[in-house]
Amino acid sequence: MALYFASQGGARLFWPLMSGTLRVVVAIAGGWLMLYLTDSLTWLFAALGLGLIVYGIVLTVAIISGAWFDRTDL
Repeated sequence: MALYFASQGGARLFWPLMSGTLRVVVAIAGGWLMLYLTDSLTWLFAALGLGLIVYGIVLTVAIISGAWFDRTDL
């Protein structure tokens, strides 16, 4: 979440919004699938955790790859 707010402060919101959307998709689809297959809340929470991991990885990769780099400064 800190990377999201840092991106917001840097006026670079494309990747944080995309990673947030991907997190929700993974959590909903994975949570539904886990409940359907196992009927266990443990696996539902695992799917929610996986969504947060995906969120963090996408944001970290975006920032490391230069999402904050302003190409007009060249």
